[in-house]
This record gives sequence, structure tokens and C-alpha cells, in this order.
Amino acid sequence: MRHRLVDHAKKKAADVLDEEAIAANEEHAVGASAQVVAREQLRDALAVLSERERVVLLLWLEGVPNAEIAEQQGYASAAVVSTIVNRARRRIREAFPHMADDLRPQRPY
Repeated sequence: MRHRLVDHAKKKAADVLDEEAIAANEEHAVGASAQVVAREQLRDALAVLSERERVVLLLWLEGVPNAEIAEQQGYASAAVVSTIVNRARRRIREAFPHMADDLRPQRPY
């Protein structure tokens, strides 16, 4: 009788682990799918921008300061970069309203 209870407990534990593994795999698949969709949306959003806007916006989203972007890209000032970023963000928001929250910079503060 004791062996049957032990065997039953082991089988139950194995079933729970299998269910957890399946759930983890499903979560991973959903996460991977979401990443693919996000990548596609980003690609589509960037396609509405000019090359200049794309470069500046991507640098800005990475958290590079406007003054540094201006220096790197040869613009007269950080204000020019700010104008380019604002126009690029507006163009993306107009084309893809659901992406408004995704257009925030990765600032360290």
C-alpha cells in the first residue's frame, strides 16, 4: 500500500511539473510572438520616417542626449535635434496611434 501511495505522489508531482513546463513553454512562445510583432511594428513605424529622422530618433530613444546627437550628426544645436525628434514622434503617432507610449527615451534617470 505504501508503495502505491509513493508512486501516486511521484506521478502527481511529475504531472504538475509537466503542466508547469507546458505553461512555461506557452509563456515563452507568447513572449517570442509578442517580440516579433513589436519588431514588425517598429519596422513599419520607422518606415514612415526619413533616414535623418530615423537615425536621430533611434539615438534619442537609446538615451543619447540631444547635444551629443547634434554633435555626432552635424546639426547646429540640440534644439534642432529636439525639433527632429518631435516631428518624427508626431509622424509615428499619426500613422500608429497605439504606439504613442512606446516613443519614450531610455534615460538613465
